[in-house]
Amino acid sequence: ERGRMEYAIILTVKRPEALKIRKAVTSTGVRAEKGGLYPHISLAVIKSLKWDGIATAAESLAAETPPLKLKFSSIGIFPGTNNIVFLAPVVSKELLGMHGLLHGILRSRRLRSKSEYLPGEWVPHCTISREKGLGFLRILMRKRIFRPFHFDQIQIFRTLPSVKLISSFNLSGRE
Repeated sequence: ERGRMEYAIILTVKRPEALKIRKAVTSTGVRAEKGGLYPHISLAVIKSLKWDGIATAAESLAAETPPLKLKFSSIGIFPGTNNIVFLAPVVSKELLGMHGLLHGILRSRRLRSKSEYLPGEWVPHCTISREKGLGFLRILMRKRIFRPFHFDQIQIFRTLPSVKLISSFNLSGRE
């Protein structure tokens, strides 16, 4: 639809650690994600013109969520035209709780994510490649990326009509 915007609410890996993941991936010959995106886990993708509701939802989530430590334990592939290759985190009750909290906040603001990001459908993942070839996986398996990483921010990216960082909120909830 004309004039429609799409926003992603993402959980980001702490910057120095994100750079290590990005370096490990790009050292295999894979191109980095477009639009300045660093390694992250998408929590929701919303098509809406209600920017204010999305921003306050992300800010509320960040205020109620302490920084997380998540371990990437495997590599997965979403099949399709392009192979979407991702790092899969160990699914913790903290990650699922945060995800459920966000979707509750969104519902209270009459906002709804795309179905594949809803609780019960969502597969937590950190996309590392959208390229057709999979030869880089053998090299990637030897990199030091299967370990815990710290996640410290919620960010909002506009994904349509173009990719652009809109806001960042530090995770500041108590453990």
